[in-house]
Amino acid sequence: MWHAVTRYIETHYYHVTVELDGSERRGRYVLMLDDERLLQRVLVTQSDDAYVKSIQVVTPGHMNGSGDWKMEPLECALVGQDKHECSVSVLTVDCGLVYHTSRDEAFDVSGLADRTLIFQSSMIRPNVG
Repeated sequence: MWHAVTRYIETHYYHVTVELDGSERRGRYVLMLDDERLLQRVLVTQSDDAYVKSIQVVTPGHMNGSGDWKMEPLECALVGQDKHECSVSVLTVDCGLVYHTSRDEAFDVSGLADRTLIFQSSMIRPNVG
């Protein structure tokens, strides 16, 4: 349990709901992850007893263009290297908008090298029952 979280840097993070469906523990808990590699680790370590139910991305206003924080269902997340060899995250949300972490005003997703797919919505278990 926690009462507050303070973040000094305005970067995106992931709000991940995990379902527990084991014989000893049942219920849901939330992970707030600020790194694609952590998200990837959670996705890779899913089991029949503990699996990801939903992932939303929380983006700051400078990233989503609204001027304020937004939380939206995530459709796809990938990382790669831009032309300056800087790591860039590219996030697609359910309405089709694409956000990225590049500081390059002329950034073009098609120019991203060494792309690694971290998440796509098909990795979420469909609702059953």
